[in-house]
Amino acid sequence: MHSHYFNSHLIRIFVLKDKRIAKPPEEKEP
Repeated sequence: MHSHYFNSHLIRIFVLKDKRIAKPPEEKEP
């Protein structure tokens, strides 16, 4: 049960990092 939560947490962190890196600085500011 804990492994599922742990995996979701890791995936969430990786996704956030990936999006942050993928998003250019120009898009950060409207």
